[in-house]
Amino acid sequence: MARAPGGLFAVFYFLAVLETISFLGCAASIVRLEFVRPSKAILQWISTFALFVFVVLAYGARLTAKFDVAAYNLMYFIGALLCLREVSGAIGPRNAVPAPVE
Repeated sequence: MARAPGGLFAVFYFLAVLETISFLGCAASIVRLEFVRPSKAILQWISTFALFVFVVLAYGARLTAKFDVAAYNLMYFIGALLCLREVSGAIGPRNAVPAPVE
């Protein structure tokens, strides 16, 4: 990675931009009060984007042989995945269709 065009500075700034986008999306979701509305478009998109960011961070940690950091990043990934599941509301007993009674 250090020999890539731009070196480690490019990777550092790429990760900083990804994390800034995640923060700005969360801030926009809070400003729009999406956590209390039925429509949670920004929150769903930014939660999905956060999954991508955690995978990138975990991959980078594994490349640098920091396996404990990679494990923490994967735990954060799982937490973000569970949050996305709750936010989307597409799966779960709340939206389950009852079986027809015969």
